[in-house]
Amino acid sequence: MKILSTLVAGTAALSVPTATPRPTADVGVIGAGPAGLVLAHVLRERGHSVRIFERRDSFRPVGAAVFMHPFALNSLRAVSPTLEKQLLDVCTTIHTLSFTTLAEDAPSFRLDTLGDAKRVLGAPFVAVRWDMLRALRVGLPDELFCFGHQLERYEQHGDADGVTLYFADAAQPPRTVRYLIDAGGIRSATRAQLLGDERIPRLRATFSVLPAERVAAAHEAVGGASTPGELGFVAGDNLSGGGMGVSH
Repeated sequence: MKILSTLVAGTAALSVPTATPRPTADVGVIGAGPAGLVLAHVLRERGHSVRIFERRDSFRPVGAAVFMHPFALNSLRAVSPTLEKQLLDVCTTIHTLSFTTLAEDAPSFRLDTLGDAKRVLGAPFVAVRWDMLRALRVGLPDELFCFGHQLERYEQHGDADGVTLYFADAAQPPRTVRYLIDAGGIRSATRAQLLGDERIPRLRATFSVLPAERVAAAHEAVGGASTPGELGFVAGDNLSGGGMGVSH
């Protein structure tokens, strides 16, 4: 089996070209997100050469704040205690979860026991922004990354010849690797080719990150007060979205 995926694994009957380029790396990883970066670290530690193919044209801030469950950190620790430490160094530990509603008859609540998570579950609840990807990239050389490479399809060859990757940008030449691991998430072209899956619909949400003083002012405006390590949500009548604030 030459094609691996973070979601599915299998084989496919594909045409074999008459001349197959020699593999340029042991493993090609699709996606420079958290899963792809962790995979690259572990594979390199075990002596494999790796190339990461990322659809974006550079390594830059993406997304918004991420709330991580303790089990995610436990899993990362099992893979690499060093990576877990690098990530925890840029995270905010969550001690309190609050939900405040502006409507008079709607419920509000405050949970102050999240700080017990490390003792009970083995790791804390944390929130982290763009710093997560920067922390996970530490230790990976620049030459591992191939930016502007959005996988369009692949061709699987014989056991010794690996897998050839073809990209959406025709200006990017095909690359051949021995094994392919797709960590592209909902955009997985590998899953689509293996199983014929339609692209998973995307949940669109809007987030904003505010300075601590503005978060405190927003909480005071609804009768609350921001505390260090608080993950707070505010909702009201006729609102299509909510706000999330982490006081660090």
